[in-house]
Amino acid sequence: MAAATLTLAASCAVDRPWDQPVDHLLEELARGNHAVLSQIDFVAYPPSHALALGQEAPLYLAKILLEQGRAEGARRLLEVQTRRGPNWARARAAVLLARLSLDLGQYRQAAAAARRAVARGGSDDLVAASELLLTSALYRQREDEEVLDRLGEDGELAGEELLMRAVARHRTGRRGWDADLLRLAQQGRASQLHERAWAYLTTGPGRNAPAATLQQADLDALRQLMEGKSHLAGGNRRDAVTAFEGALAARPRLTSALLTQEMGAAYRWLDEPDRGARSLRQLAERRAEAGVAAAPSVDAAIGEQLARLARDAGDYPEAVSTLLRLQRGADSATARDRYTWLLLDIYLNRAPSLRPPGPSPLATSAASWADPGYFADLYAQQIARSVAARDWPEIGALRAALEARGDAPALLARASYVLARSSQAGLTQLAPAAGGGATELLSDVAVLDAGGYYGRLAALWLRRGGAPAAASPPAAAAMSTASAAAAEDVGSGNDVDRFVAGLFRFGLFQEGMATVAGAPSPLSTWVLREASIALAAAGLLRESIGMASRVLARPLVEHRAGDRERGYPLHYRAQVEQLELGGMHDAVFYGLVREESRFDAEIVSSAGAVGLTQLMPATAADEARRMRLTDPLELTDPGQNLTIGAAHLARLYGRLDGSVPRSLMAYNAGLSRVRGWDRAYQGLPLDLYVEALPFAETRGYVRKILRSTVQYAAIYWDVPERQAAALFYDFPASEPAAPGGER
Repeated sequence: MAAATLTLAASCAVDRPWDQPVDHLLEELARGNHAVLSQIDFVAYPPSHALALGQEAPLYLAKILLEQGRAEGARRLLEVQTRRGPNWARARAAVLLARLSLDLGQYRQAAAAARRAVARGGSDDLVAASELLLTSALYRQREDEEVLDRLGEDGELAGEELLMRAVARHRTGRRGWDADLLRLAQQGRASQLHERAWAYLTTGPGRNAPAATLQQADLDALRQLMEGKSHLAGGNRRDAVTAFEGALAARPRLTSALLTQEMGAAYRWLDEPDRGARSLRQLAERRAEAGVAAAPSVDAAIGEQLARLARDAGDYPEAVSTLLRLQRGADSATARDRYTWLLLDIYLNRAPSLRPPGPSPLATSAASWADPGYFADLYAQQIARSVAARDWPEIGALRAALEARGDAPALLARASYVLARSSQAGLTQLAPAAGGGATELLSDVAVLDAGGYYGRLAALWLRRGGAPAAASPPAAAAMSTASAAAAEDVGSGNDVDRFVAGLFRFGLFQEGMATVAGAPSPLSTWVLREASIALAAAGLLRESIGMASRVLARPLVEHRAGDRERGYPLHYRAQVEQLELGGMHDAVFYGLVREESRFDAEIVSSAGAVGLTQLMPATAADEARRMRLTDPLELTDPGQNLTIGAAHLARLYGRLDGSVPRSLMAYNAGLSRVRGWDRAYQGLPLDLYVEALPFAETRGYVRKILRSTVQYAAIYWDVPERQAAALFYDFPASEPAAPGGER
């Protein structure tokens, strides 16, 4: 009878876990309110209560408790999850339990949990994590023979495994431990592993150990190298480069490509390019004097870093001669691209007097590029300069070079668009080699960049694309096939999809977003959609829009009702409807807010711009005085920020003759700059005016707000794409979009 009573009591408790209503708990957790668990004693109740929230709930609740520092409750939940629930949750719980035990110093328990995780299997990354945790637990128990059996004596390891093998070899008196640590210093990026290794070599068992495989002088230099890596891992770059200099001055043959790259980056961060260039010159000389055998990758790394530092120090002739030498001997297409980019940067931006005579070096080098996208920034700078100078032949040469390649559609579309529009505006005549007349070029652009900025503009100049922009397919058509329906079924996802969906369902938003960003393969569209919905419900508007943008980047057939609205939301609509925009359409202002802040009212940029409309405090104060506002400035207050931002934009709009693009330029770069640009770019159509802007940020600013404006106008005001785009540029439109929108 007593047993029956206990069973009944346990059943009732699970129906109402921890004496809490299930729905309430799930709602609060989904909003990211993890404090709802703070009053629950997870040790006093059976851990099986968690299963009332879902068969995989113990895993996520354990993660929350670990964030709260409640290790024992988390351990109990993970124990039950390893025995109950879906296999993917059991496998992940086993790995997390092993890691928790390791962190708590419970090495035997960690080894046991890791063995269970290894036996359970799962995805490749889980198996690899389980194997590493098992080795780590054995290592901490000083089971060195088993550690060495697992790691092998001859394999080339990296990271944690390499450090463990080095220490296990040292503790068992095996040779090779010092060679392993040298490899860790030479080939592993600076991390906490190097801090641990330095401690082992200087204050631990390796402090007075003689060399085993290396020469004693190499071991002494290794200690300095490890000191430098340790400083670098801790952010102390000054002491890091001093340690590197000392070690490599004594033993230049210990230089590696990675060490050289880390040194170069540290000198640049310290803004000491002269010191860095001098140090690397001396290193190269010492290697030659010591008769170090040629090591192409190391020698090339030294040369590249020397060229970069010489360039930054203003010694352009040395940088150019070094890069030309490296370019001739490049051992990979990727390396050749890097050297070519650096050369072009010097020729185009830093020392034009060194530019070789003849045609544009950008155009002449295009045939040798391995990855055209690597040169997109230099290409954009050159297009801007050429448009500003009305140097249409230069753009024609770039276009011809890209057309000859045939594998750079985005870059080719830009040059073709600019040439076509300059011809339409009567600024140049297209040569036969340019690919036909303006209409033919625009037709090419519409195909090359379909759906992109230049492709959509080209279509509009060709009087195509009058329907509302990017309209989603009718629901019936989108769901017409069984496969499309299955794609929406959460149950059809793989284990990674299910795991990530659970992170958002239980309000583990930071881990969820990091997992999405780092996923080795694309996640299912439904996971991204559910993540966007969950983030919006939790008030994480910026993150929700980012996730919705991932959905909208997928093929149109995967889009569903509500996707575009989540990507382009009307947050703060009541406040915006009260604003005075000086005749500007609401869609433009929404586009500005979306692109400036993603509706995050508290965001502060690195430059100090604050809030929804990213106002600089000084600009906001000036505008508030004009408006005779007396309230203290609180730019993170949505209402105040929107009011001042709208007034600032409306004032610019009025002073710039009702020109949306120029108003946005002024909002981003300042009114005085726009006045100067007006004089410099007089006679250019507005879309080419934007192309001529010297600041990449401002060019991109106008483009992205145009794209957002078109979306907002289509979704909420049913404005055709051509009419919305005509708010910016002089596209042929049957009728203008109503100012301010229909409120």
